[in-house]
Amino acid sequence: MPRVLNPRVIFSSIPKGPPDAETFTYLENENIDIETVDLDGGILVEILALSLDPYMRNRMRPIEEPADMPAFGLNDTVTGFGVRRVLRSEGDGIEAGSHIYGFMPFKKFVVFPTTTAMSLEISGLDLKVLSNPYGLPWHYFVGALGMSGHTAYYGLKDLASPIPGQTLFVSAASGAVGHLVIQNSKDSKAQFRPSASRRRS
Repeated sequence: MPRVLNPRVIFSSIPKGPPDAETFTYLENENIDIETVDLDGGILVEILALSLDPYMRNRMRPIEEPADMPAFGLNDTVTGFGVRRVLRSEGDGIEAGSHIYGFMPFKKFVVFPTTTAMSLEISGLDLKVLSNPYGLPWHYFVGALGMSGHTAYYGLKDLASPIPGQTLFVSAASGAVGHLVIQNSKDSKAQFRPSASRRRS
């Protein structure tokens, strides 16, 4: 099979406010032979869905500034959560045709030597093989079944634990997490006061 383009997204400029058209660059300057590329005991995967999340803004800073997650390196490939299909595998317990979720480069094709390759030494970011017994669209796993959905469910059920008759205020109810809090709250019989204003509550 001839080599194919392997496009990627790089972090090209540190924004002073919200990210704009100069913050990222879409590059098509690499190619790959997906049938012959060396896996070195790992897996070759193809992108299906990527997640753009609010925490990523904090990574768009000078690399020397400390924070809870590493900064994006200038001109490096952007990393974040995503879902990929396994095209070829030499890894134990991961078969071709399976799907994985985790922290990964924003690049069409990637070879992962191990499932911990993109963990950034942070617990919980390892790649995981997905189970999808109901045949749901794979992009659900970077939305309602991904980080935003897990955050909403944990915050509502384990932290807030609403009871019937209680009133809870949901800030940013139109955001990635907030709107899922509202959806998950419908069976709680509690009263919710959502906010979607730009003004601080």
